[in-house]
Amino acid sequence: TAEECGGAITARAHFNSLVFSTILEQAFGAVATTGPVSTYYTHAFTPTEELPVGFTLEQGKGTGFMEVFEGCKVSKLTMSVAAQGLPLQWTADIIAETSGGPVSVGSPSQIAAPVWIQSRHAMVFTWNSVSYTVKSVEIVIDNHLEMRPQLGSLVTLEPCPGQLSEATVRVTLERMNSVLQTAYEA
Repeated sequence: TAEECGGAITARAHFNSLVFSTILEQAFGAVATTGPVSTYYTHAFTPTEELPVGFTLEQGKGTGFMEVFEGCKVSKLTMSVAAQGLPLQWTADIIAETSGGPVSVGSPSQIAAPVWIQSRHAMVFTWNSVSYTVKSVEIVIDNHLEMRPQLGSLVTLEPCPGQLSEATVRVTLERMNSVLQTAYEA
């Protein structure tokens, strides 16, 4: 039987999360950080033809042991947030190398007071010189990674895209009048 590793990770996003920023970089391919400007940093994520070298993921088993998965790559990332809802939630579909087996639990770093990314923080949608009230946003980055089995081995080669990557943005707007519909039909 071939050994395939991977799965989905779902979490809420917060501004001071190294995990979330790593997942974003892995999904897009590149990140450039500038700042601080008035104590704020700007992170620009740019899609690249080649995804970064895979990252290492440790999965706790709750028994004093964990498994370490290397070469993890983000095949698909979905991020969503809704007005008056939970903080921004993300789900990353991961493809990984085979686990090296159980190891002793290390000391993961913990964030004392996470600052959750909430719907009230910022979202302006402007089209055709008119701003609209946003009710929800969903962003999907799909790299379409595929496992690459090989003859003579139970493990697969590094995953690669099976087709072009896609980015999809779904925005639900509050309809206050017919301005958007009229502009869309023009």
